Amino acid sequence: MIGSTNAALQAQLIAELTDNYDLIIIHRSYGSGVLAGSEAERAIWNNLNVPILCCNAPYVRSDRWRWVNTPNSGTLATYDRRLIFLDPQHPILAGLNTDLFVTNNAAPGYGGFFPAADGGPHMKLLAQVNMPFNPYCLAVWDENPGEVRSFYQAGGQTYVRRRVFFELPDYRSGGSWASISWNGRRLVANVVAYAMTGSVPPAPPAIGDFFPPDGSQHNTTVTAFGFQTTSPQPIPTSGIRVLVNGQDVSDDLEFFSTDAGFYVTYEGLEPNQVYNISITVSNATGIGQADVQFDTFDPSIVRAVYQGVDGNFTGEVNTGTWRLFLQVLSSTPQVVTLTSSNAVEQPWGARLQGVFYLPGSMNTFRLIPLTDAFGIERVVRLPTDIITFIPGPMTGVSMGGLYLVPALPTPETLQPTLGLASPYPRQIDVSPLAGLDLHLVEGDTPVMAASLRLFVDGTDVTGTPQTTVSDTDSGVRVQHSPPTFLAPGQAHTVTVVYADSSGHTFTNQYRFQTVAMPALPPSLALPLSAGVARGFNVRLHLAPTNTDPVFTNTAARAELQLAGLLVGPSGPVTNEITGTPQPAAYIETNVINYSQDGTAQGQLGGDILFPYGNAVYPSHIAMEAIAWLQLPAGLVTFGVASDDGFKLTAGYDTNLVLGAYHGTRGPQVPTEFEVLVYQPGLYPVRLLYYDGGGGASVEFYTVNNTNATSTRGRVLVNGPDDLNQVPVPAYSLVQPRLTIERQGAQIVISWCGAGHFRLQQTQDLDAPVWTPVGQEPIVEGLRHSVSLALPDTGRRFYRLVWQQPQ
Repeated sequence: MIGSTNAALQAQLIAELTDNYDLIIIHRSYGSGVLAGSEAERAIWNNLNVPILCCNAPYVRSDRWRWVNTPNSGTLATYDRRLIFLDPQHPILAGLNTDLFVTNNAAPGYGGFFPAADGGPHMKLLAQVNMPFNPYCLAVWDENPGEVRSFYQAGGQTYVRRRVFFELPDYRSGGSWASISWNGRRLVANVVAYAMTGSVPPAPPAIGDFFPPDGSQHNTTVTAFGFQTTSPQPIPTSGIRVLVNGQDVSDDLEFFSTDAGFYVTYEGLEPNQVYNISITVSNATGIGQADVQFDTFDPSIVRAVYQGVDGNFTGEVNTGTWRLFLQVLSSTPQVVTLTSSNAVEQPWGARLQGVFYLPGSMNTFRLIPLTDAFGIERVVRLPTDIITFIPGPMTGVSMGGLYLVPALPTPETLQPTLGLASPYPRQIDVSPLAGLDLHLVEGDTPVMAASLRLFVDGTDVTGTPQTTVSDTDSGVRVQHSPPTFLAPGQAHTVTVVYADSSGHTFTNQYRFQTVAMPALPPSLALPLSAGVARGFNVRLHLAPTNTDPVFTNTAARAELQLAGLLVGPSGPVTNEITGTPQPAAYIETNVINYSQDGTAQGQLGGDILFPYGNAVYPSHIAMEAIAWLQLPAGLVTFGVASDDGFKLTAGYDTNLVLGAYHGTRGPQVPTEFEVLVYQPGLYPVRLLYYDGGGGASVEFYTVNNTNATSTRGRVLVNGPDDLNQVPVPAYSLVQPRLTIERQGAQIVISWCGAGHFRLQQTQDLDAPVWTPVGQEPIVEGLRHSVSLALPDTGRRFYRLVWQQPQ
């Protein structure tokens, strides 16, 4: 402790507390003398240059830290759950009710200091305990920056930073946070905020004190719901809105004024229901929001079934129509199916009954209704039998019971419905690779498979080879695999039309949204056989000694630098590799995995120096690497770990951005992104990388490679995996496509590609020598074009010839 006789250790502890913390909270499960063993220790604690919140009365007494001139503290008798506010408008207390505890006598050993109130000229007493002698339980000593202030005069103790005393239940006597009311928790939060900063941040109206309590069950006789709302500012009744199971009942509320707000009630609860209540309260301070769930189940008629060791719910059920609710706590949003089987059935078969839509991020158990695919609550008809209910696969879930609630009034006829859909209605994170899987669940009449028609985005796909229709134990299943991938980032519509055996026709329609991501169109693909030489075409510009303030970490700066057009106050920026403003060319035959000094950076090892790094220090970098990547159809996840920024584009005009990071960063946090590839082929990509000074590194890789467990699925583009196979080869040279187009009196000859190709011509295919075309091509991205006058007579033949760069 700070009272250590080791001076060095004591100084270290003081520095640790002073330099690393915004607030020290003192509570105890030990005797109060532990932190007041000597005059020196007492003075050290009181004068620590950090705010202190003391939550135990014995510490502030005259025989301990001497904040208050009294030796007396503790609990005297039974007490009220409410405090006595001495300054209700103080920031800590404003807008709060006086209750601290849930019930009377809720916190053993609770009290404060008494009877004296002498804490010096800077003490403000804020609250007392509502019991004999009214012990003081809340007081503050404010600070004046830089001023040494005193507690009571006879105590001789001083302080510099804010000191707050707020009595909390003594852990040694069995105190618990469960005894603190919702209003009390708000009070504790205000105390902590004030102790730390001297103020309480504005907060929207508080909502709590729910009845029935949130999460409570079997409120069989309850007919009304109530809650309390408080705020430092007035709350208009028009600002209180309540939804009960989705229905706005705000006009039916009753309001009862309290000191700081309202107690609000709603009449009209019915038995054997699950109530989901959403509350919003708004005023000048903001909008408060709360959600509450409870049930009014009558255990004598509501059937509860619990999980067995097999994970299923098995129990005896009587003939009737039922609504089903799963009591669950889920950390992950997910759709869980529920099937059932009767014990007398031979052979055993599972019937789909519907789905549970679990919201995820749940902090308490909730009752989730069984619904159809559209989220409409299902009613199921069950026979008298021992029935096993089988939930589908789940992750991050804890389960309570499965509740069967009588459906009243009993429906005359149960109609078929879409019981399960994948993707499901309104889903927004669907992969473009997804197919459709729909399950129609029969009601009192079966679904006729022959009647079914399926439409995707308005097109009838029922009779296509990609669609299959089959009977199931619960109805009919239809599956469809789109012949091409679903367009990413778009809404897609599914319509299924079907009839039952009674001739009734039903139409179910819904929409879902695919994940937005860049897509490589088939028009960019070259055949796999077009690759000639592996590697990347690199252009590099290094300007480490240039001190002009022009090296902003933006793609625009890098493009200017590579074009030789970056100009600073001292003139055009020189590439210290070439001695001119122009970039240097380099053929990288391996991988893009460069660092400033050749040490490992980013996600993967094996870094090497940037090209020309032995001659010129790699800093103030602009670099491009162009290649044709051999990609499979489907989703490809790329990754770039860059210090600083990058932009990866595809195509011949570089307008299709696949991924980017703009700004300054280190290599530890990479950017990883998915790209949709419609068909296999060789695709042109350009990696632009830039560094604005300081550290510099870049690596280019793909993710989710099966044979790369040693690198967590990451493999460098054009590099080998654990089996020495190359998942994504890169080609610096491909066979270009030469096109000729007539434009008036000229012809335009163009090709797309990188590498050192030269255009040649001849009038005779049998000529032993072809003549170079004199014009230099115009280069736009990867597109090269030459405009020539249309020959007057005869014929011309043109070809491209690759030349080894000098």
